[in-house]
Amino acid sequence: MTLPTPEQMIGNNVTELQFKDGITKIILEFDQTFSMKPNLNNESLNDITSIGIYRQEDNAKAILINNYPTEINGAGILEVINRGVFIIQDYTTWAGQRFWRVKSGSNAWFGWFDIATDSKDIVLKYKPNLNNESLNDVIESGIYRQVDNPKATLVNNYPTETNGAGVLEVVNRNGFIRQDYTTWAGQRFWRVKSGS
Repeated sequence: MTLPTPEQMIGNNVTELQFKDGITKIILEFDQTFSMKPNLNNESLNDITSIGIYRQEDNAKAILINNYPTEINGAGILEVINRGVFIIQDYTTWAGQRFWRVKSGSNAWFGWFDIATDSKDIVLKYKPNLNNESLNDVIESGIYRQVDNPKATLVNNYPTETNGAGVLEVVNRNGFIRQDYTTWAGQRFWRVKSGS
């Protein structure tokens, strides 16, 4: 699978920053809220670009021709983040398979990334608890915990300081890094980083 370059991802509402070591980091300026959307029917997932949470209840409609990532027990939940020219789709089947993909500008959708299959060389093991380090420096694949709210600060690049303790899941795929952060209060944040 070919992942997008920073040049393909930068656009409206996407900010490019630099790490200390010069690696490009992409941050989605995400200020909209998720809401439940109508259930999906026979439409193509390529056309589902409005921010929200969608549900496909029928395995017979969750098929490859409609651009689902799998058609074996493919019914599930689709989460969409749309920031103008940059869109992320995260799809989880009822059976627990998880996929995600991105689209940038007028480019075609990148292929579905099957977190379990495409990451078979990446084992998400539990890592030591986080301390005072910046999340920008946490790039090794794994599952991390921040147990202290006072250490989950914006200075340390946490997505929120209000009840910011939680779980960080990192998938590093040859320099394309996705961080999923969920606070103990249930807030969920994503960000991706691309660079060499």
